[in-house]
Order: sequence, then structure tokens, then C-alpha cells
Amino acid sequence: MQSVAPLVIYLFVVVISILDGFAAPVSYAIVPRYATDLGKANSALSMSGEAVQLVGWGLGGLLFTTIGLLPTTFIILILYIISSFLMLLLPKAEVEVLESETNLEILLKGWKLVARDPRLRLFVSANLLEIFSNTIWVSSIILVFVTELLNETESYWGYSNTAYSIGIIISGLIAFRLSEKFLAAKWESILFSLVGMVIVTLTILYFPNAQMFLLFSALVGMLSQLKEVPESVFLQETVEENNLVNVYSVLEVISTLSFSVFVLLMSYTTESFGISISFWLSAICLMIETILIYIRRDYFK
Repeated sequence: MQSVAPLVIYLFVVVISILDGFAAPVSYAIVPRYATDLGKANSALSMSGEAVQLVGWGLGGLLFTTIGLLPTTFIILILYIISSFLMLLLPKAEVEVLESETNLEILLKGWKLVARDPRLRLFVSANLLEIFSNTIWVSSIILVFVTELLNETESYWGYSNTAYSIGIIISGLIAFRLSEKFLAAKWESILFSLVGMVIVTLTILYFPNAQMFLLFSALVGMLSQLKEVPESVFLQETVEENNLVNVYSVLEVISTLSFSVFVLLMSYTTESFGISISFWLSAICLMIETILIYIRRDYFK
């Protein structure tokens, strides 16, 4: 196996993270410019991304064990180049540019939009609650559940991840097929998913079963996707096309920073008070989000 300095690997990971930080907001911000059916477009985007990740996990591990680190890294770079080239093939979209805006104003534009619009503030609040809730699925926490309550090995966590991804893909197909019905009842779809996730989370905790855990993992993936599609369309319909990338950039920053902090908090909670408390905190966050969405359901009409 080739020897690579740890610093080089860390720098490579940092560069990829920075590039992903640019790509993620743009990927969703350009959807309204090229798609007329936002429901189908967002379903297809999420579903294809999850399918690629699912295949990539297995294929990446296989490549690493068979050909080594450097050739695998080279293949990754080639795939990034191909992806970038395909993006260049998209038709050019007209973008309104305000010459009077300074660089600082452009940088703060998304933050101002989020601060002023109550619908965007609701979106951020709900997103923060869900991010905190989802931290129980991080490896450092769910591994405790798998090993202590299910009495399974660490590899079982990988199976649950696969089941979760399969659930997202299946749900994406459903959302793609029934996009009009989901978008006609945005808040109802979101509420149904949240209530379902609360029930599944507590069921996993109080009825720990190795086989059922895989099924519930897939179910959580399905419910999260049924919630994500109407949320994405809501955001894309709420914000003007020219401002979408600014708002998505803000959401990406908030999500990344909050996820890092919440993982630390949930890890500390799990270590200090046990996995049961962590699951209950997750369920409570989902309950609060459910109440919040129901109270502000008129925003989704």
C-alpha cells in the first residue's frame, strides 16, 4: 500500500470540503432555472445523489482495498472533472446583476434575507431542530445503540446506513411519482413525516430488535425524504431565483456549524446520561418541530 503523509490527506479533504461548500448551494439554487416541475426535479436530484452515494460507499471501499489510495484518489479527481464538465453543458441562464452592490453587500445579502423573512426564519428554526435530532444517527452515537442495546457488531451500523439510503431512494421514487399531491399538501406532508419519525424513533428505543432496526432505518430514510421534497420546493418558491444561491449558502453555513456543535452535545449526552436520553432528546426536537410547523402552517399555503 502506498504511503501518503497525513498532512496531504487532510489538505485533500479540506479542499474537497471547500469545493462541496460551493457546489451544494448552487446545485439546489439552479433547480428553478431549469425545471418547471419543482417536485419532480427535487425528488430526482435527491434520489440520484443518494443512489450515487450508496454505490460510491461500496465501490470506493472496493477500489481502495484492490488498487490502493493513490489510484483511488486519482479516479476521484477524474470524476470531479467529468462532473464539472457536465455542469458546463447546461444552458446559460440569465442572471440579474446589480452593479451598485458591493462585495460586502453580496456577502451579507443572504443573511439579511433570512433575518427579514419570517418564513425563512421558520425554515431555519425547523432545520436546526431536525439537525439536532438527526445527530443520533451519527456513527459515534448510533454505534452505542447498536453495540449496547442490539448487541451487534460495528458492521451492523453499515447495514443500517445502507437501509437508510435505500429508504430515501424508494421515497424519492414515490415523491417523484406523486409530486403534485405532495406539493398540494406541503405542510400536511411535512407534519406526517415528523409524526412518523417521532413514532419510529421511540419504537426503536423501546423495542430494540436487530432485524426490525434495519426496517426502521429504511423507514426513517423514507420519512425524511417525504419531508425534504416539499421543504425544498417551499424554499425555492419563497425566495426569488436571483437570491436563492445567497439563501442556500447561508443555510449551508448554519447547517454545517450547528451540526458540528450538536454532534459534540449529543455525544456528551450519550456518554454522560446514556443512549436512551439521547433518543428522547431527538424525539422531543421532532415534537417541537411538529408543533412549530403546525402553528405556522399558513406559511406553506
